[in-house]
Amino acid sequence: MNNLQKLKFNAISGVAWNAFGRISTQVIGYIFTFVLIRILLPGDFGLMAILLLFIGFMGILLDFGLGATIVQSQNITEKEINTIATLNLLVGILLMLLFCYSASSIAAFFKEPVLESLIYVISIGFGLNALSIVPRNLHIKKLLFKRVSFIELFSVTVSGLIAIWMAINGYGVWSLVFQYILKVVIETFLYFINSIQIPKLSFGFLDIKDHLKFSSTIFGSAMILHVADSVDSLLIGRVFNKSQLGFYNKSMMTSRMPTKMISSILTRVMFPSFSKIQDDVKRISNGFLKIHKLVIALTLPSMLLIAFYAEHIIMLVAGEKWSPAIPLVQIFAISGIARSIIALLGPVVLSLKKEKYIWRSALYKNGLLIIGTLIGINWGIKGVAIGKTLADFIFLIVFFHYIHLILKLPFKQIIQSLQKVFIAALIMMTFFFIISFFGNWESLNFELFIGGIGGLIIYFLMLFWLKEKGIQFMKEVFSQLIYRNQNE
Repeated sequence: MNNLQKLKFNAISGVAWNAFGRISTQVIGYIFTFVLIRILLPGDFGLMAILLLFIGFMGILLDFGLGATIVQSQNITEKEINTIATLNLLVGILLMLLFCYSASSIAAFFKEPVLESLIYVISIGFGLNALSIVPRNLHIKKLLFKRVSFIELFSVTVSGLIAIWMAINGYGVWSLVFQYILKVVIETFLYFINSIQIPKLSFGFLDIKDHLKFSSTIFGSAMILHVADSVDSLLIGRVFNKSQLGFYNKSMMTSRMPTKMISSILTRVMFPSFSKIQDDVKRISNGFLKIHKLVIALTLPSMLLIAFYAEHIIMLVAGEKWSPAIPLVQIFAISGIARSIIALLGPVVLSLKKEKYIWRSALYKNGLLIIGTLIGINWGIKGVAIGKTLADFIFLIVFFHYIHLILKLPFKQIIQSLQKVFIAALIMMTFFFIISFFGNWESLNFELFIGGIGGLIIYFLMLFWLKEKGIQFMKEVFSQLIYRNQNE
């Protein structure tokens, strides 16, 4: 097997195992979340959303883009890895102490006194997360997605079961806090005992000097985007209340569930795979076209289904108390289509080390999201959701412009590759309308089952009938997974 065949084999195998891991992990995670939604109050999820705002912000500081340099660098040394791991640990301890010191101020800002004690406890999990950054990225660099999948699956399952037990026994928001801590603890422990290379405590600035230009670009763009993506939750938590934030946050999570699952599976494999062929732009362009089509082919029907049957899904999953979330789910489902496409820009730009495009795209997206949020806040949480959705679709112009500059792919060629997908989606939506307007349904659940499942079946049958090549790529992924299972 030559290097090209081996790379293709590892990439497809990586997609297959990553698909298995991400799908199973996220499906189980969402099942636990939906169970917790039934038990807990919207306000509990609002408080957790506030905590995750700060944890996400400090997580970017903690990593500083150095995790991506481990994956991207072709010949990273043991000394460089040790320095990165030591830096992660020192920064993690510092940020944990800073988080605890700011606890009372954060609680006062959001007018939620309970946040102070929540921050003291959840900071433990954040501090431990510093230990897992290097081992996790070493696994990704080596395309060891089977091991990554089982680690993540085990941690999500154990932490989710304990969180449900706590929620049933009346622990409220503490159930969510301990779910986060336990997940981090389990993942950190498992990554270390299965580590490819156990990092040692040693530090030399010169060892990572060459990596800092690349990592600082990733850090800066990630920080800009996180700030832009957090403005909405920050304002809602401050201006409205924790229940409104709970509705907003969980609506966004529910509607973007398929998008997050699909894009995270493919982008996680795209980056290390494209990094190995970073000198061959033509091959990256061909790979991008295939993956872009696959993302749209999987995302579009799921987002349209969620938008059309939002009421049915909310009543089935969450119950009457979450009914204010229905219009939010519909809006975020539409934005999920744009977000699934946008997610593909990062791996392409990072693998080719086009730092200027990372900064520029982050600044454009940041500006659009903030403007959309600030304008939308005047119409409440629904207005914020609409503002952010419009910002996502406007940013698609920037996305396709950069793809054209970097990969020499014209917009017309990308759209033409999606014609069969659009035709199948149009037929699926027609089926939804027929089922909804001509059926006499006494049960929303039954209508969801007949309309949703029937529509998806019609969609994929149309792709087969139209001989869509993206279906062949899906078959390769799953057959590769079966092949590896039979030979391990």
